[in-house]
Amino acid sequence: MTNIELLDVVLENLAKLLDIYSASGFAPLRSLWIKKAHALNSHVCITTSDGITHEGTFTDIGLDGSIVLKSGEDTLKLDYGSML
Repeated sequence: MTNIELLDVVLENLAKLLDIYSASGFAPLRSLWIKKAHALNSHVCITTSDGITHEGTFTDIGLDGSIVLKSGEDTLKLDYGSML
């Protein structure tokens, strides 16, 4: 597969996802995302761009697309970061 063919496939899939979002909002995309989420229900470390590292169990993807992390009794919602 050439780079152009790969780009074409990516753009076709992106268009399908945008159609779903336009018709039904974020909820169906969130469901698809959760089904394929790497490390869901696993212990993770997430470092935000300000250098703060959060550790806990990656339990969910929020309705706003945030990563939901359970750490002890606390639940954190992180909008961005590098997951390790």
